[in-house]
Amino acid sequence: MSGMRRDNEKRSYYSCTSRYKFHVDIRGCQIKSIYAAVIESKVIDWVLSIITHPAELEAKLRAAQAAQLTALEPQRTKIDDIEHLINEAQHELNENLDMMRGLDINSRRYKKLAVDGDEIEARLDRLETRKRKLEEEVDLGRIADQDIRDIVQYSGDTEEGLKNPTFEQKRRWIEVLRVQVELTSQTTAQATCLLPVRPLIIDSLTD
Repeated sequence: MSGMRRDNEKRSYYSCTSRYKFHVDIRGCQIKSIYAAVIESKVIDWVLSIITHPAELEAKLRAAQAAQLTALEPQRTKIDDIEHLINEAQHELNENLDMMRGLDINSRRYKKLAVDGDEIEARLDRLETRKRKLEEEVDLGRIADQDIRDIVQYSGDTEEGLKNPTFEQKRRWIEVLRVQVELTSQTTAQATCLLPVRPLIIDSLTD
């Protein structure tokens, strides 16, 4: 769903993109839209209840971080393997360039080495692209130490600060905690996050 606002309405809402034919919904979605303020207020209250105990929160975040690192170990191993292949290819390319030095650029040997060099460079490009993609997956899949420090700091703020979090604070909490909300019907929803806490069951999404 995407956040939207009709021109003739002041309130924002979330709407299934298939309603506006931004994509074809082959599932036949029956949940068309829901007012944003209704669901957001319930989810933010739930998030606040999770982060109001700094010591307990940090312990849960550290445990989640450790679990993520374990889950991401296959990707990290692949990155190490690719780095090894990159080093080998770079060494191969350097040797190729050394053999080309002093040769007549019109000679058959030079032309063959030039073709080999192009193939090695293409292989290097593919390896670098694959490595960057895996690194992005790892970065997206893990909680950074700074994220933990920030959210624990927010958790330790004054009670007044917790009652009136800024938009940026709320957005950051949702990002770090990987909060996801799934509408289970037009009037019910469930919110989950990466911490081992009971999901939020929303049984009324009406005003």
